[in-house]
Amino acid sequence: MERLTDEAWRNLDPWECCGQDKYCKRDCHEEGGCANGCIVPRLYRKLAMYEDTDLTPEDYSFNKEQLRVLNLFMEQIADAEEAVRIAEARRGDRLVILPCKVGDMVYYRRGSYIIGDDVKRIVLDGIDNQVIIDHNHSFMFSDFGRKVWSSRDEAEAVLKGETNGSNL
Repeated sequence: MERLTDEAWRNLDPWECCGQDKYCKRDCHEEGGCANGCIVPRLYRKLAMYEDTDLTPEDYSFNKEQLRVLNLFMEQIADAEEAVRIAEARRGDRLVILPCKVGDMVYYRRGSYIIGDDVKRIVLDGIDNQVIIDHNHSFMFSDFGRKVWSSRDEAEAVLKGETNGSNL
């Protein structure tokens, strides 16, 4: 795609580059440059930022849900370096998404009861990554949603399903 912005023009008045001051209908051009909050310099900077990505319009073929998730993700990333580290960890199979955090309340079945306890430790050993509740109870990450749940409602729904014979 042909580049429309020029690195040398970035700090100049865009009217000096395009010469449209005689045709401007915004009444924001004054002798010596743009004034009164003209949007052209902002448009020019945004276009330059887009062109700096080296992406084409076809590269932006996200659907709305992908774009929503990407926006949520980018809001959580403090800076570009962190985003790069996360992407590299994911590509290198080094990214671990924890099922909960230390201090979270989790719920598990003991007999016909649902017990809620705080998570004391999380152990990553590469074999059977575990969430430790206390010295008697620990669960593997894969147990979440089957033997241990993040909410009492989920745990009770599974227990109710089992007692009704539907075995969720």
